[in-house]
Amino acid sequence: MCWCGARATHNARTVGGEMVVEGEQVVVGDVYQPVEEVGYEVLCRRHHRRWLTGAAAHAASISPDVLPVMPG
Repeated sequence: MCWCGARATHNARTVGGEMVVEGEQVVVGDVYQPVEEVGYEVLCRRHHRRWLTGAAAHAASISPDVLPVMPG
């Protein structure tokens, strides 16, 4: 399942929560410690085409602590 709840049909490699689209197709058994966390995430087609990972989507969501501005 994609982070949005839709059926996941695509895989995405992520580095620090951001989708990586350049470089090696698969990274297996790196011998060095990367500065940022490397992982894989399953996404629905819509979010894969937009390069929108779960981490990026949650970082962009509005905090519940923010109050709306009332026109006045």
